[in-house]
Amino acid sequence: MEAGVQKDRILALLQDIVGPEHASADPALLIPYSRDQHWPIAGMHMPDYVVRPKTVEEVQKILRLANRYRIPVIPVSSNTNVRGLTIPHHGGIILDLKRMDYLEIDPKNRAAIIGPGVSCARLADEAEKYGLRPVIPGAPSTVNMLSNCLLRGVSNIGPRYGHTGEQVLGMEVVLPTGEILYTGAMAFPNIGPYFRYFGPDLAGLFQGQPGIMGVVTKMAVKLYPLPERQEMFMCGFKQREGEPEEGPLRRAMAFMHDLMLHDPPVITFGVILHWVAAAITLVEKREDIEAFKGTLGDWVVLGSIEGSREFVKYARSVVEKEIKKHWDNIDEGREVVLMSKMLRDELKAA
Repeated sequence: MEAGVQKDRILALLQDIVGPEHASADPALLIPYSRDQHWPIAGMHMPDYVVRPKTVEEVQKILRLANRYRIPVIPVSSNTNVRGLTIPHHGGIILDLKRMDYLEIDPKNRAAIIGPGVSCARLADEAEKYGLRPVIPGAPSTVNMLSNCLLRGVSNIGPRYGHTGEQVLGMEVVLPTGEILYTGAMAFPNIGPYFRYFGPDLAGLFQGQPGIMGVVTKMAVKLYPLPERQEMFMCGFKQREGEPEEGPLRRAMAFMHDLMLHDPPVITFGVILHWVAAAITLVEKREDIEAFKGTLGDWVVLGSIEGSREFVKYARSVVEKEIKKHWDNIDEGREVVLMSKMLRDELKAA
């Protein structure tokens, strides 16, 4: 901070922008922003202020103030951060964007315009009213969609539609100078958010390093039709006699590899889990986790297929063929593709 500028003076200026109730230097309010899940590694560092803007105009004024007095700014949204990404190592202003919860569904363009305060759960619920859905990241439903798109997170339907970073159609970004930059179709008034690539991919400049080059205050993301039918499958891989310890994992990866590269894509989601992680996912009581050991194998593959009834029937046949090629102890008479509730019932009875 510039020499001679008093901390209470900066606080007063921030409160003039957002109101006294939305700007604070109270240590009790600052502590939650000083660490995340990785704080034992990244360390705990206190910010000087926390500010909660509501509008893009307020964000502009805050960034101009910070730029003038050389104060670091760290934007956060849901505050479910990991890996020390938003720990304020050099103090400064925490720009808490939860109040910027703008949400608009554009069913014609199959898109949503969201603010940084919109959670994945809220976006999914609103899109469902129009028979649509977003790509959901592999994170809790409280995670905010905009932030995850900036970080290019993995998604629940990634094999078919790509990671969350590929869902971006356009952005509204406030630069450190307070100027506003629009990317993609959002740079053109009155045409709707339907395309990302007008000239250079400016949206990509702000992905992978959120907050460093500017604060994203709005984002347009893709939506997709809800599938007519969805089914889950799972299979396990046990260690064979004389096989090295990593053998089951290698075979599980080969199975997933074959499914991922199938043309056309037949799975919308797939994950390889150690049996402990699979047990935590599938059983309801903690005491049942140990009983799960050996039920399917050392490594378990969970996945989903979805689409029209005709496509699901085709995709199921492909998955069953691959399972018979890779899975241990296949029972020819057993239904391989199962709904998740059936999986839970089967495990309870095992």
